[in-house]
Amino acid sequence: MAKVKQSSSLAVDEIWQSVSLEERLELISRSQASGLIASLVTVFMVGSIAYGLDKISLLVVAFGCAFFTFPLFSSHTWRTGKPSLILAYLAVRTVARRYAYGFDLPNIDIILIYRAKMQPLFATTEEEYAHNKKNFDSGSSTRSETPVWVVLMRSGILLLSEKTGGAKLEFVSPIVHDTAIEEYTENLRMGESACTIQGSGVSKGKSVLLKTKYKGAHYVFVKRFQQLVFECVKAQQTLETLRKKDLA
Repeated sequence: MAKVKQSSSLAVDEIWQSVSLEERLELISRSQASGLIASLVTVFMVGSIAYGLDKISLLVVAFGCAFFTFPLFSSHTWRTGKPSLILAYLAVRTVARRYAYGFDLPNIDIILIYRAKMQPLFATTEEEYAHNKKNFDSGSSTRSETPVWVVLMRSGILLLSEKTGGAKLEFVSPIVHDTAIEEYTENLRMGESACTIQGSGVSKGKSVLLKTKYKGAHYVFVKRFQQLVFECVKAQQTLETLRKKDLA
């Protein structure tokens, strides 16, 4: 029983470490904000009572209550927010691996998960019109930017959106030697980072634009993506060299 509890604790800690740093900092900020607001409300309410009863001694009680109210509400927000984040990331990991297995990605080890917004890119206006018409006919959203989960695996990338009743695969591409990723800097809001991805394999000819406010996670994503592509290019060059030696 002790071993089961220990393994469960390790699994939870592992998933918690996969949560993007920015989201963990956001949760810390929300926890502290809730504690601070609760403390201020406590001081205001007890201070109003002290003023109404003309008992200044109650002000000491007000500050004493605020001292205990801050950690109470802050820890409550933390305890409720952390499990929901862990469950969300766990669900994304599970669904992403299921889709990756269905598309025969050779290595489904997950490197990074974070939130972003996806916008499909089209070479012509006809392609954009056909895409919007298809979404409209199927009842899907036709808005330009779709909130997605970005899942980077060692052999591919998946973009998943949350839909009623489950997740929808918006984009999937294996990472091979001809997969391309480029930084994007046009028409960005303050604090945003973006990049464009040109798909390969089943997504050959498709391109997407990713925007996110989580700049740290995005930076890691781009660097690891480029590293994986570089490894594929080196492997392709090695194969070409060996093939030429065999022919010689």
